Amino acid sequence: MKIFFQIALAITAAGPAVALPLRAMVERSVGTVDPVLSLPPAFSILPPPTAGEEHRQGHPTHTHTFSSNDVVPTSTFTPTVIEPKSTSFPLSVSTTTDGSLPTDTASGTGVVSSSGSTSLPTSALSSGLPTSLLSTGFSTNAAPTAIPGTASTGTSTLLASTVIPAQSSASAATFAQPGSATSNGMLRGVNVGHWLILEKYMDDGTVFTGQYSDAVDQWTYDSIDKDGSDIRSHWENWFTESDAQKLASYGFNALRIPIGYWAFDNSGTPYTQGAADYLDKAIVWARNSGMKVLIDCHGSPGSQNGQEHSGRRGSVEWQQRNNLDSATQILQQMIQRYGGMNNSDVVFGLEIVNEPTADLPNSFSTSKSWATQAYSALQSTISQDNLNKDIQIITHDSFMGPTQFIPLLGDIKSPKNAPTFGVDQHNYQLYTASDNALDQPGHIQEACGWSSALATTKQSMPVIVGEWSAITNICVNSDGSSYASEPCDGSGNCATCPTDTWTPALVEQVRKYVEAQLDTFEDSSDGHFIWSFKSGSNSGWSVYDLIEAKAFPNPVTDRQYPSQCS
Repeated sequence: MKIFFQIALAITAAGPAVALPLRAMVERSVGTVDPVLSLPPAFSILPPPTAGEEHRQGHPTHTHTFSSNDVVPTSTFTPTVIEPKSTSFPLSVSTTTDGSLPTDTASGTGVVSSSGSTSLPTSALSSGLPTSLLSTGFSTNAAPTAIPGTASTGTSTLLASTVIPAQSSASAATFAQPGSATSNGMLRGVNVGHWLILEKYMDDGTVFTGQYSDAVDQWTYDSIDKDGSDIRSHWENWFTESDAQKLASYGFNALRIPIGYWAFDNSGTPYTQGAADYLDKAIVWARNSGMKVLIDCHGSPGSQNGQEHSGRRGSVEWQQRNNLDSATQILQQMIQRYGGMNNSDVVFGLEIVNEPTADLPNSFSTSKSWATQAYSALQSTISQDNLNKDIQIITHDSFMGPTQFIPLLGDIKSPKNAPTFGVDQHNYQLYTASDNALDQPGHIQEACGWSSALATTKQSMPVIVGEWSAITNICVNSDGSSYASEPCDGSGNCATCPTDTWTPALVEQVRKYVEAQLDTFEDSSDGHFIWSFKSGSNSGWSVYDLIEAKAFPNPVTDRQYPSQCS
C-alpha cells in the first residue's frame, strides 16, 4: 500500500507587486489530490483583476500530496505568499530546520526546494563543479547563409525549418559530462518576455491600450484583434535584431524565448498564428550576434497554471489527457522545425513546459511522468528525422525543486556521457512573507544558499535558472543600510520605485544582490536567464534599465562585490 504524505501550505497575501500600482489580498486553501487517481474537472480560479493588477510571478503556494514514489523532504516550511488577487496557484517551499540539504531517508537522495526556500547554507559551493548541458559551440562571428522560411499557416504539421546556420570559425565550447568541469560553457542569458506571449504588466503602453485596455491576456487580446494586424505590429517592434546585438554587447550569450503552443496549432482558439515566423528571425539574429537560443514553450494547451503568461488566465486544464497529448504532438512539431542540424549551432534546447502548477487540479506526479513521456516521444522524433541528438529537452520543476527530477533519470534514456534531459528552476525572493521580511543582506544570504539544490542536481543532470530577478522588496536608510519595505515611498530609496529615481545607496544594494545571484548560478548551474530584457519604462524588471542605473554589471561578468558567497 502506498503511503501518502501531505504538505499543506496556506496563503495570506498583502503587499505590492513590483512595478505595479495596485495590490490585492487573496486567501485560499485547497484540498489534496491522490496523484494516482483520475484528474478532477477543470478548476476555475478567481475572476481576473482589473487592468494593471497583474504581476509577472504570483507564485502561489501548493497543497501537494506526495506518494512513496516521490522524493520527500525531511521537513517543510509554511510561507505566506504575496499574490495578485486573480492568481491562486502557489509556490511550494521545503527546507530542513538547520539549513542543511534535506535527504530522503530511504534513498539518501538530496532534496532542496525551489526559490523561496529559507534554507540558508553559510556559503556557496566552490567553482569547478561538474557541468552537463550541451555539446555545441558558441559562434562569435558567424554570418547567416539564408533567411528563415515561411511558417505553415494551417494547424497540421509545419514545414521543416529553413533557418540555415553559417559555419563558425570559433572552436566549440563543449559542456562536459557529469563528474568533470568546464570553464567556457556557461550560458549567460536573458529572457525575451512580452514578445511572442503578451504579459500585460510589462507593457509600455503600446499594446494594452484603446480597445485592448480591458484585455487581460493573449486570449482576450487576440479575440479583439480579429485580423491579427495589431499583434503582428507588436511582434515587429518589441524585439528586433538590434536588441540581440545590444544584449550580446553586454556579455550575454544566450536568449530564452517564450512562445505559445498556438504558434504551431491554434485550432479551436482565437489566437493569431505567425509568432513562429518571428522565432525563425530571432534564431538568425542570435546567430549573427554569437548567441544561443532556448525555445521555451511558455503556454501549453489547456493552460498549465491559469496565469496570464500561459496565454490564458482562468482554468487549468493542461493535465486533461487530450491536452497532454496535444502538448506532446506540438512539441514534436517544434523539434522538427527547430531541432535540425541546420540550427544546432544556435538552438541548444527546447523547454517543454513553463511553470506548471503542482496545485490542484494538476498533480506533480503527473507532471513528472508526462515529462518522461514527452522526452521519449521527442527522442523518437529526433531519431526518425535525423535531428540534432544533442539538443536539450528541459522541463520546469513546478517550484518543487530541481532535485525532485533526479530520480526520473532511471526512467529516462538520456546518454550518460552527455545527458540531454534537463531541469529549469526559477528563483525569486518576492512572493513569500519570509522573503519580504528580509533586509538586503538576508536576501543575499538566501541567494547564496540556492547553490545546494543546483549543485546537487548538476552532478546528475543539466540544470539552469531559467528566470530570476534583480528585485527585492527593500528600501535603504540614509546610512546605506537596508530594511524590508514594500511600497515605493517616492524618494527613490526603495527597489519598487522607478529605476531612474534610485539613489546611489539603493543602486549599491541592488547591485550586490544581483552579483551574489550571478556568482551562485555560475558556480552551481549550467546557465542563468534574467527576466527580462526590457519591461515598460524605468522598471527593475528590465535589464536595459538596470544597466542604465548601474545596478547590473556590464559586461555581465564584471564584479564590484566579488566573493559575497564565499
